[in-house]
Amino acid sequence: MIEKEELRKLRLKQFILLNGTVILVFLGMDFYIAQGFPPKGMIWIFGFLFLMIGALGLYQMKTGEILATKDSQKLVKYEREVMGEKTWKRQQKVGVIIIFILAVTGFVAAAVIDFPLPHTERGMDPASYIGAFIGINLGTGIRSYRIDKKGAEKLG
Repeated sequence: MIEKEELRKLRLKQFILLNGTVILVFLGMDFYIAQGFPPKGMIWIFGFLFLMIGALGLYQMKTGEILATKDSQKLVKYEREVMGEKTWKRQQKVGVIIIFILAVTGFVAAAVIDFPLPHTERGMDPASYIGAFIGINLGTGIRSYRIDKKGAEKLG
């Protein structure tokens, strides 16, 4: 089991990595839109991205190998230990299924729907970023809190 102080450091690193990734994705999307590229292309890109993430999750599920940084691996092992093997595997399955559904939805939307979007030099509305950051951090925070609370109960 991970000590409380080490867990706090790992959660902070997870928070920084998650938000850094989100910022990079937003900057990429903003650049794409500002260049006047068709929105349909971005939907295709996200579909392939979700497909790759789902394949990676499926590989990790089947092999049991955790493909992540050393700190992230520690965190995954901790969460697996706290949640229990059965619950952890069920959560992984649900996550992979949702990612594959998102990929298929993206492919269907890109193939079927016409996405008219006027060209704009400034990219996306800042409110979109704020809402996404709040949603991502709130979801991750609640999940982490629940797992860490259960972990503290096991220790205490």
